[in-house]
Amino acid sequence: MARFLLPAYVKTLTAEGDPWRRSKYFWSMHEHRPAGSKSVIMRGDTWSILQLGIGMYDTSKGTGPEIVALYKALVPKLVDAYERDLLAAEQKHGEDVGWSHLMSRAFLGWPKQELAATARRSFKKRGALGWQSTEYLHNLGAMAAAGSGFHLLEWQPAATCPASSTRPSRP
Repeated sequence: MARFLLPAYVKTLTAEGDPWRRSKYFWSMHEHRPAGSKSVIMRGDTWSILQLGIGMYDTSKGTGPEIVALYKALVPKLVDAYERDLLAAEQKHGEDVGWSHLMSRAFLGWPKQELAATARRSFKKRGALGWQSTEYLHNLGAMAAAGSGFHLLEWQPAATCPASSTRPSRP
């Protein structure tokens, strides 16, 4: 949440014209200081932000749907404003966003047909992206189920599920 709320917090600590106020988005919290950007594009790198969602969504743990659900619950207006800024960047740079952004937009109620068309274009252009592609199924599944009221409440290995003990074992 701090990534979305930090610009407003910085305004409470700084005077008008302070250089810290120039950062519209804060991508990461390093040991030294937060890393901020004056625009929606980090370091001028459209690939990291638009395709991989680095900054606000990227996670190697597969927890993107949970993070996006929290964003929607706690900072939906800020997330929507961020996604609209990204949409403008997509058009400016001729680059579609990747699936973590599409999942977030689905959670916000953006039209699913448009999101699915963007996902198809993005996949045709880029294909699988190394380890990040392990997240695509989570993101696509969450995008497809967004707004339906369907949520998985408990994540656990199938072998530990109560129902698995009633199934016959394989030889």
